[in-house]
Amino acid sequence: MIMHKPTNPQHIYGSHVANFIQPYLGLVLAGVKRLDSRLHATPKPPYGVLAAGDVLSIKDALGGIVAECEVLHVVCLELDVEGWATIERYKPAIMGTGEYWAGKAGANFATLIWLGSIRHYDAPELYDLPADQSWAAPPLACQPIRRW
Repeated sequence: MIMHKPTNPQHIYGSHVANFIQPYLGLVLAGVKRLDSRLHATPKPPYGVLAAGDVLSIKDALGGIVAECEVLHVVCLELDVEGWATIERYKPAIMGTGEYWAGKAGANFATLIWLGSIRHYDAPELYDLPADQSWAAPPLACQPIRRW
């Protein structure tokens, strides 16, 4: 297992958009689920590009952005035997269903994301992120960055 936090000294706090489906969206918005996981076969975002202090916009996969939070902590894992053992330790906090874990059995990379306090939007903001795409990190010049 290789476990790391992004260590790029050039990292500028960025803004990211993440799609959430139910039941995870409701759990995150209620403040019950504080640890998000993104598991993929290849190392794609947020793996290696997300860092503590970044702003995460929370998007309903079937609608708009409904809230945001600060990213408190990020751990990236390569999912060998030791990496999967780490995932096992965090499974209760991740709150994945059996269907979720079955769909992630072939994953080789994981990003664990600890979420700060949720700030709800008064009305959803439209953002064009297809429901089948889980993550976007738009160019910094094109996105509002909310400072905490």
